[in-house]
Amino acid sequence: MPGNNSFTSSAFATLDSLGVVARGVSVQVLRLDTFCPKLSGNKFFKLKHNIAYAKQQGIGQLISFGGAYSNHIHALAIAGQLHGLATIGVIRGERAGSLNLTLADAQAAGMRLVFVSREQYKKRQQANFHQQLENQFGRSLVIPEGGSNVQGISGCGEIIEHISHHINTRYDYLALACGTGATMAGVVAAAPEDKTVLGFPVLKGADFLETDIAAYIKAIKGDARSASWRLERAYHCGGYAKLNARLVDFVSNFGRAYNIALDHIYTGKLFMGLFDLIHHQAIPEGTRVIAIHTGGLQGERGMREKITRFQNLAANVS
Repeated sequence: MPGNNSFTSSAFATLDSLGVVARGVSVQVLRLDTFCPKLSGNKFFKLKHNIAYAKQQGIGQLISFGGAYSNHIHALAIAGQLHGLATIGVIRGERAGSLNLTLADAQAAGMRLVFVSREQYKKRQQANFHQQLENQFGRSLVIPEGGSNVQGISGCGEIIEHISHHINTRYDYLALACGTGATMAGVVAAAPEDKTVLGFPVLKGADFLETDIAAYIKAIKGDARSASWRLERAYHCGGYAKLNARLVDFVSNFGRAYNIALDHIYTGKLFMGLFDLIHHQAIPEGTRVIAIHTGGLQGERGMREKITRFQNLAANVS
């Protein structure tokens, strides 16, 4: 487990086997949720090089963007606290009467929360908006939403190194949930060319991810060849943080069957989609799959009320 003062490569995720799911397709789960729970799995890799870069440049403050239950904001606040860096979270939407648990954690870790209108938030990728933030708050490293910069993407490539060096397993496919696509891009760029990476977008209308992920990969690899990859867009369940009865049932049943907790925003959609593809023979017989559990379980706290409504509705129907 990472120490309190620095990122370390001595931590190990576990690889839990789900066995043969169907038609000889074996599925193992790379448990990044157990690798560094405080930094929400893949966030450890996204933030590692951003923190190092800030320190190398003598920058003492990090600014980034996210929604009210953002795993990225939560992890950034904790990473800043662990590494002695100030953090500012630019939060989409007006402040509610009291902070939710995610933002309360971030504030307790020392993050300054700045709430902006949804219209202002649309400027989060604009250089002049970044300059406005620096003018207001002082010299900072401005990290894109979700950690989707070169440092974050490169860090996610180390997930492949982690598999190869510490787990040393044979596999054909990798599968993971996609938000901004940064983690997937890093994984694709670092994976051997004979592997296939499946991404499961959690956003509705995520066609833009094709372009974004391709651009991220090019930024890391140039014109060099990478693993093959594709997006499976049919499992967003209506959009980011949206639910349906099928997803709620799947996550509940999966937890009971395998004793692995999933969240309903990211990893629940990943595994539901993966199992569906296997069931419908969209993954070749005999394939060995590693599904990457990217953490994000802290965000479940914001979904509890919605989940309870679905569960009560199902109980009333039955």
